[in-house]
Amino acid sequence: MTGSVPAIPSAPMALSPDDWSHAQAALTRALDPLGPAAPVVWDNPATGLHGEITPIGAVYDVEGQPCRAFLAQIGAGAPVRRLQGRGCRAADGLWAVSDLKPFET
Repeated sequence: MTGSVPAIPSAPMALSPDDWSHAQAALTRALDPLGPAAPVVWDNPATGLHGEITPIGAVYDVEGQPCRAFLAQIGAGAPVRRLQGRGCRAADGLWAVSDLKPFET
């Protein structure tokens, strides 16, 4: 069973609520423990913003919740923002984003 990532009062990744709704769907697919563990792209035709969510590593357990690390790229031109974070799915099936910060190579 997969769930959706709930909207957080201030949308994660510094996105507008409209952009976050598009990124949110990609994040849910990318983090799905039963999914292919492949990058998932998203775009918002209304704003021109687009991005990619890449799951990193295997799903792991945190206090009984499946969690997965991810990388996110967001941009509508240069420069592209790169972020890293973690998503965990609660018992109710909803995903929560945490530990979100700029990705530094």
